[in-house]
Amino acid sequence: MLQKKNYGADILHNIRRLSEVNEQRDIKPLMATSFPGTHCPLMGVLMTVRQLPEAVTVIVGTDECTYYSKLLANMKIFGSLKESCVSVVIDDYDVTFGTIKKTKKAVAEIFEAGAPKCIVLVTTCVLEIIGDDYDALVDELEERYHVTILLVRTEHFQCRDHLPGIERTLTATVKLMRKMPTENVVNILGNGAPLQKNSVLLQLLEQAGVQLGLQLPGKCSLQDLALAGRAKLNIVVDELGLELAKQMQEKLAVPYVYFPPMCNPHKVLQAYQELAAALEMELPQIVTESLEECLALQQQVQDKLQGIGYIYGNSPYNCWELNTYLAGLGLQPMMIQMSTLKNKEAKKELLQYADPYVCKSANLAAMEFVYDKLKPQLYIGRSFTDSLERKGIFGIDSMPGQDVLGFAGCFGLLKRLLDFTQTQIEEK
Repeated sequence: MLQKKNYGADILHNIRRLSEVNEQRDIKPLMATSFPGTHCPLMGVLMTVRQLPEAVTVIVGTDECTYYSKLLANMKIFGSLKESCVSVVIDDYDVTFGTIKKTKKAVAEIFEAGAPKCIVLVTTCVLEIIGDDYDALVDELEERYHVTILLVRTEHFQCRDHLPGIERTLTATVKLMRKMPTENVVNILGNGAPLQKNSVLLQLLEQAGVQLGLQLPGKCSLQDLALAGRAKLNIVVDELGLELAKQMQEKLAVPYVYFPPMCNPHKVLQAYQELAAALEMELPQIVTESLEECLALQQQVQDKLQGIGYIYGNSPYNCWELNTYLAGLGLQPMMIQMSTLKNKEAKKELLQYADPYVCKSANLAAMEFVYDKLKPQLYIGRSFTDSLERKGIFGIDSMPGQDVLGFAGCFGLLKRLLDFTQTQIEEK
């Protein structure tokens, strides 16, 4: 009988430790093949535009790209896209002589069927390689049809996953916004939107007497986007909303504060203080009370976590902030999966505590070999739960950071770590 080879030693030999990672290409995949792998930016665009029901989305690409888009558009979760996603399929002739003529014809047919209020024009990999001038085309089409066209590029060969598609679509919407007199309104930007009804952040905004304006990504009309420029402040709850916030500050004079999901209670407090200052209000008592509760829970679990080895996968938290916080508590990061190397200062901070292996994310099948070699007690992030159970590894998978902000994110992580200490350490 053939035996399954364990590639764990080979994998660890081929990837690098954090101290050896100085640029993007130093982050190696576990294997040449990947499962389940990542989505391309086109997926991120579709995830975002499905909540803009008044826009017509035009995908220009090969039959693979356009079929993939239509397949998703017909899924129930993508709702309004079923009737508003248009495919422009290019062939060998178009790759040789250009795609502009065919795209013009497709837009003309759209207007013959009925004038759309807005078009999201999406280019794909081949178009970016052959270099068709879609910026000039957008200018020409807007002048001819008197409609706003948002151009979103989705070349996958320059990025790792679908997230740039979300970021670029959000950023493109600034073109629909108008500069307006400031009102007592705040916008929520980034993948934490819309806010949970019982969130402390929402309570703080209510106490400040401000109204919620645009929450993006989220279902909104073109009118909602046009009114976004009236806000006194943008609260950015995820890094995907940062570029839009910067452009709104530059073009519409709307300032912003950054308030992403975080694990370190002291950093959460700092974020609340900056937000309170921006809103010109006193820090609510509930914030200081939440800090004290978080620190008490942290103290309860910290002593029991010393030296616990873990592997980090994908989660809604910032990779650097989460792993530096956990390493500071005394846990031992053995391997970190990441997509990009953006913050070299944060890398230095983490190296003060540990020098884990680093690899590209989204290859959970190959991770099975790593479990046997590194033998972690804990896995934090997305994974195959049955694989973890077979290896006797405690998984923290349902991370709260995607839906909650502020101290709720701290509580969620610390409570799961408490579960780990009670079920995996104390019982043994």
